[in-house]
Amino acid sequence: MKFWDKVKSWFDNMARERQISVQDNGTERWSAEISPLKLTAIGVGIIAVVFVVLLLLVAYTPLLDLLPGYRTSATKAREMLIRNIVRTDSLERRLNEMLIYNENRILVVGGKTPAMQSSKNDSLQHYKEYVAPSKEDSLLRRKMENDERYRPRKSTAEAKND
Repeated sequence: MKFWDKVKSWFDNMARERQISVQDNGTERWSAEISPLKLTAIGVGIIAVVFVVLLLLVAYTPLLDLLPGYRTSATKAREMLIRNIVRTDSLERRLNEMLIYNENRILVVGGKTPAMQSSKNDSLQHYKEYVAPSKEDSLLRRKMENDERYRPRKSTAEAKND
C-alpha cells in the first residue's frame, strides 16, 4: 500500500459519519450524525473564537497591566510623562492667549489700538502687526468718549498729574 493510499483511507475514515445518541432506559432522547472531521472543525472554530475574545479582552482592558513582565512601571511612568508634557504645553498656550487677550483689553480701555496677533505653528512666537482704525471705529470712539457712561476713567495717578 502506498503512502497516498494510506492518507486517502485515513481521510475517508475521518469523513465517514457516525451516529451519536443519548438514551434513557432504552428510549432514545437525542441523536445526531457527525463525522470526526466535522467535530475537529467545530473544536478548532470554538478555540479560535475563544482566542480572539481573550485577545480583544486583554488588548482593550486594563487586564494587560496584570500580566507579569509585560508593562513595567518605567513604561507607565514614561507614558504619564508624555501625557503631562502635552497637557502642560496646551495649558501654556492657553495661558499665553489669555495674557494677550488681557493686554488687548487694557489697551482698549486705555483708548489705544490693540495689536492683531498672527502666530505660526510655534506657540511661543507671536508676530504683532498694528491695525489702523477705520472711519467707523473713529466715529464710534468719539461718540463713546462724549457719552459720560462709556468714557474711559483716568487712574488716580493721571488725575493728580492733570
